[in-house]
Amino acid sequence: MPPSHLYSPRELFARHCLSRESCFSLNWAHRSAGLSGAPAHHRGKVAAGGNITMTDFAVGSGLPASNISNTLVAGGNLSLSRGALWGDTFYGGSLSADQSVTQMRGTRAQGTPINFAARFAELRDLSSQLASMTATGTTRRESWGGLSMNGTSANVNVFDVSASAFTGAVYWQINAPAGSLVVVNIRGASAS
Repeated sequence: MPPSHLYSPRELFARHCLSRESCFSLNWAHRSAGLSGAPAHHRGKVAAGGNITMTDFAVGSGLPASNISNTLVAGGNLSLSRGALWGDTFYGGSLSADQSVTQMRGTRAQGTPINFAARFAELRDLSSQLASMTATGTTRRESWGGLSMNGTSANVNVFDVSASAFTGAVYWQINAPAGSLVVVNIRGASAS
């Protein structure tokens, strides 16, 4: 799989043109997320093609009442404990939810309203497109452990960095004009 990584804290829909001939749309309303450790409060939607286990959580609390479809979708089993759901919840396998889980609005049902195979294919294609973009910004690793990325384009800033640059990093900063799209292509297996 290409090394591009795209992270978004909320539902994202954008159309960006890299040139007059090259435009692409991002519509990542059904993104995947791993949730573990500290309490997880997600104001938007969460979806994963496999199993989801959540404890001490809230999902969908920031969504308007008119947009609660597919708020939480597990392609596999869904296991919930001590949390609140603010929209329609689906699971492809089994559901395990203790009595402390509150359904504030919406319903819970077995089913998979998201075609995860198709969505993953779309994301792989998007990842390939992003991975092929030429770097336009600069990346600098500081001796004290900082990783700084600087871009100046008002439209699209592309950064190319080795995964090993994150080894021992203690700070990551991205500087780019407000409203610009930032693409970070991370090359290599992982940081150690």
